[in-house]
Amino acid sequence: MNQNQDLPHVRQPLVDQSGSASRPYFLWFNAIDSNLKQAMSDIATLQESGGETGGSIPVSARVQGIQSITTGGSLASGMVTVNLLNDTDPVSGHYRYGSDDGGNKGWQSVASDFVATSDINVGTNVNGAVSLTVSDPLKAYFRNLGCMGF
Repeated sequence: MNQNQDLPHVRQPLVDQSGSASRPYFLWFNAIDSNLKQAMSDIATLQESGGETGGSIPVSARVQGIQSITTGGSLASGMVTVNLLNDTDPVSGHYRYGSDDGGNKGWQSVASDFVATSDINVGTNVNGAVSLTVSDPLKAYFRNLGCMGF
């Protein structure tokens, strides 16, 4: 019997034409007991060893962040931290993590993503929430449609 019987594909019928479990589901149901026993045995082994996996990851291994991810510490010391580049704690509301117009990564105000036009004013309240005010909604509508003379 297959010890790691995967769950059958979503399109696989649960029962066949005779009303019995289809072969893939029969094998899957049949393997549940042995798979659970194996998982419980693996958990007990990990608990007894204090979570050590028998050296499957050497302490000399490195954790490396790329692009917006930074790392600190080492596996040998027992702890590696993973952070966003230029992350701060805590960040107030109405911010997003990304880059500014200069390509600098970090927390940016959502308000900085909006640009005022001659018809639309952008504002923020004390909490950083964005408000848009349209000075002449009808004029702005026709101008955005590309109508001349507005």
